[in-house]
Amino acid sequence: MTSTTHSLVAVAIAAEIQQPLFAIPLAFASNFILDMVPHWDFGFGWRQKSKTKLFLEGTLDVVVSYILVTLIYFRFLSYLNPFFVFACVFASQLPDWLEIPYLLLNWKNEPFHFFYKIQHFIHRKLDLPWGIVPQVAIVLPLLYLTLR
Repeated sequence: MTSTTHSLVAVAIAAEIQQPLFAIPLAFASNFILDMVPHWDFGFGWRQKSKTKLFLEGTLDVVVSYILVTLIYFRFLSYLNPFFVFACVFASQLPDWLEIPYLLLNWKNEPFHFFYKIQHFIHRKLDLPWGIVPQVAIVLPLLYLTLR
């Protein structure tokens, strides 16, 4: 899934659970659960991309995700602690962040190797444009139900 999808699901988790002790670990676990759904993301085909292109695409995705989360926070969730909401978002992206040193810096040691291997094992790839459809199908109803 894209970082944006992971982030928006984390926002829904934060809004629904509102207890950091439960919501933050669930947001972290949601990364793995979501990645089992067939999807597309910027990391696919990473061996064929330059490291610069991979970094820039990933960075753009993360920036977009934090902009959307910020807008959602101020429009719908300002009653929640912003550190809590953004901790959920960060936790939801953390498994992917821990894979970056393996992909971009060739750091084959732990924990980076572990996160690369587990992500490689659970990812279910789907090419564009169809790989975006499951993400939209997950995020839109979830946010609608959470933020209405």
